[in-house]
Amino acid sequence: MKTYDLEFAGRPSFVCQQKMSYGGHDIAFAPYGEYWRELRKICITELFSTKGVQSFRCIREDEIFQLIKSISGPLAASSSTPVNLTDVALTLSNNIVCRIAFGKTFQHESCYKCSFSQLLKEAQALFVSFAFADYFPSLGWAFDILSGLSRRLERNFQGLDLFYSQVIGEHLDPKRPKPEKENITDILLRMHKDQSISVDLKMEHIKGLMVYIYLYNYFLMINKRWIKRRNL
Repeated sequence: MKTYDLEFAGRPSFVCQQKMSYGGHDIAFAPYGEYWRELRKICITELFSTKGVQSFRCIREDEIFQLIKSISGPLAASSSTPVNLTDVALTLSNNIVCRIAFGKTFQHESCYKCSFSQLLKEAQALFVSFAFADYFPSLGWAFDILSGLSRRLERNFQGLDLFYSQVIGEHLDPKRPKPEKENITDILLRMHKDQSISVDLKMEHIKGLMVYIYLYNYFLMINKRWIKRRNL
């Protein structure tokens, strides 16, 4: 295994995953090499270190408090409608990740409730979609166009890219009030500006890490229901 260790260090390159991760610029689908090692270093030392996780404890506690308040308040108590704990857990997870990654939640914005939630569901379907180009590289792209996969993939990618661009634009706005605590987007933009790492951290790389942080968390929460059903 030591002889061929590097041969098994990467992941297969699939069309949908490569597109959604900005050409493998996230940590999950980036090929093994200097760039992947730097991303791993960033995640370990800057984003997901013990100190970093503990620093976001107040956000987790506040979101849990808001959740308990919403399901035990006067309005909830007077309603006979049962609480859907699956939706509640998904909302809680989304709110925590959004505040840690982006500095705010989006559940009260109409774009999140409608179009953005549909983009997330479509992205989940696309990540596991069959693409002819993965198995027939020379002509598979033509079948993907005919099947509509290429159009769906491009439309979903553009929608999510617009969301990430808006988040980055808000953080770069000079009129934005300085936050008490840096969120993950602030940290990545600071590293992009300072160029304090050995690789050139571009906006595509930051968006790729946003995919890893937010989109995969959404997939994990959705798939927990399937895992529980299968008793895995």
